[in-house]
Formats: sequence, structure tokens, C-alpha cells
Amino acid sequence: MPLHPRKIGEPNWRNYFPQRFTGGNFVAVGADLQIRLNVTNNSKLITKEMTGQLTEAEINRLKAQYGKIYEITAEDDGEQYVAYFRRPDMGTLSAMTKMAKTDEIKASQILLENCFVGGADTVKSDTSLFMATVGELSKIVGAAKATIKNV
Repeated sequence: MPLHPRKIGEPNWRNYFPQRFTGGNFVAVGADLQIRLNVTNNSKLITKEMTGQLTEAEINRLKAQYGKIYEITAEDDGEQYVAYFRRPDMGTLSAMTKMAKTDEIKASQILLENCFVGGADTVKSDTSLFMATVGELSKIVGAAKATIKNV
């Protein structure tokens, strides 16, 4: 169904989007747009918390202690797990690089264990969550960019 501008007097914006219901949430999808609305039950808002999610105050404390903090969310069977990581230091990179020559999983474990600062501990022990998290965590190792020019 194509997106149309809202016409005066039309009662419901949902008429303009293809609709589907998933997990207690109304999801309207159109072109590059996705809108999620929580469905209420007996005037109480139904929300699904993510395991390991920290408060803003806790995140600010981690930022003060470690500098940049990265949030990685992994999902398994509809449950979401949030873990927080700092950038690896030179010691971590050295140990990881040395171990990567013989065992890439152990190298990934070194990276995850040394950069983990809070959130869901499950990402360290569950194999599926571990692999999903390490895939994202490895992106922060080379996150900075540098340029060279002849002067």
C-alpha cells in the first residue's frame, strides 16, 4: 500500500501503512519507515526490558571511568541482551593478536573479557550471544581513521 499524505477528517493514520502485529506491538511499515507502538493492557503499558540494560547514570559513570563506551545488543529467541564495552588497550590488543595466530575463538574471548564493563554477563557464556557480540565488538578495534599526506 503506498504512503499518502493525511487527509483532513480521516480518523486513523494506520490507514496509510501496511500493518502487522508482532509480540504485543503494532508495527506499521512503509517504504523506509517503521513505527512501533506499545500495546496497552488494562491501562498498563506492556514493555519488554532488555537484559543487562544500564541506567543513564550508570553509563555516565562508566564513561567517566573508561572514556568511550559502546553498547552492543544481541538477540536470541526474541530476548535482547545488552552489554557495554570500552575500547581495548594496547595490552589487550597484544594478547589478542598473539592468541589469534593459534586460536581465534580464544582471541575473541580475550577481547570480550577485557573490554566488557557492564550489562548482561550472558554474552560471555552463551555461544550464540558470544559470537554475535564479538562480531560487533571487533568493529571498535579499527574504529578510528588516520590519513597521511606528503608535506
